[in-house]
Parts: sequence; C-alpha cells; structure tokens
Amino acid sequence: MVHGDASPGESPSPNERPAGESWHGPAPSSAGRAARIAAELRFRRAASLVTWMACAVVAQLAVGAEFAEASRQVEDRLELQIQGNPASAPSPLQPERTREESIEPWELVSV
Repeated sequence: MVHGDASPGESPSPNERPAGESWHGPAPSSAGRAARIAAELRFRRAASLVTWMACAVVAQLAVGAEFAEASRQVEDRLELQIQGNPASAPSPLQPERTREESIEPWELVSV
C-alpha cells in the first residue's frame, strides 16, 4: 500500500511512512542538522567544563584540608617562638616514614 492509497475512512498502516519523512517526522534540512550538531557540541563542551570544574573543586578541598592543618601547626610554632617558649623548637627527630615515602639522597649524608 502506498501513502495516499488509503480510502478516506482508513488510516495508513503504522509501518508505512510517506516519502521524505523519517519515523519521527519530516527529514531535517541540512541547516537544521548543522544547528543541532552545533548545539550538541556546545552542550558536550559545557558538560565537560562543568565536570572538570567539579573535579578541581573536590581535589582542592581534599588537598586544602592537608595544607590547612600543616599551616596551622607552623603558625602555632611561630607564635610560640615569638613568645619565647623553649618548647617551640622543632624536634631533632625525623617523623617516621611510611613504606611509600622514599628517603632523599641528602638525608643519607650527615654534615
């Protein structure tokens, strides 16, 4: 059955479509297709930018917590040194290393 052959009371079969039309309506023009591709590209770029920014914020928050604690300890030691407290001198002992930390070459040589 060809589109248009149906009698006025019958509708065309759902499996048939008029020439030039896709299953979702008329075929888009090349300008419409280009606009859709450009919009999709802008959306993907925006989504990747937002994802990158979210990852950067999470990383800064995670690393920032470590730096905040270290800087707080340095500030406390400096404050104690300014006040003249002898307990503020850094301890001569090195902190214990984990297996993942390597020993630097200059740490092996004593002066």
